Amino acid sequence: MPRYEWYRISDIPVKSLLEGDETVIRQSKTEGKNLCLIRHKGKIFALSTRCPHSGGPLAEGRINEHNQIVCPWHRFAFDLETGNSDSGGYFVETYEIKIENRGLWVKLKKRGFWF
Repeated sequence: MPRYEWYRISDIPVKSLLEGDETVIRQSKTEGKNLCLIRHKGKIFALSTRCPHSGGPLAEGRINEHNQIVCPWHRFAFDLETGNSDSGGYFVETYEIKIENRGLWVKLKKRGFWF
C-alpha cells in the first residue's frame, strides 16, 4: 500500500496562486512530479501536467465554463476536481492541496527505495 507525504511547492511564486480572483494556471515540479496548479473561482487544484490523449501541456490550456481544463492541442477537457474527461474515457491524476504557514503543499506518494 503506497504511503503519502505532504511536500511544499517551492519552485514557483505561490503568492500568484494564493492572492487574487482571476484564474491562474502554473506548472510546477515538486519532488520529481510535474504538476499543473490552478486557481479558479477561489479554489486551488493540482493535476497531472500532461494530457493523457497525446501528451499536450495542460499548463498552457484554458479553463472552460464547465470548470474543466482544456488541452491546447486537441481540446480534450478534464474536470478540475476529479480529473475525469467526457472525451474517450481519459483522465488525469488529481492531487490533494493544502495551504499552511503561508505556503502551498501537495500530497504525493512517498518515494522510497522499493517504490
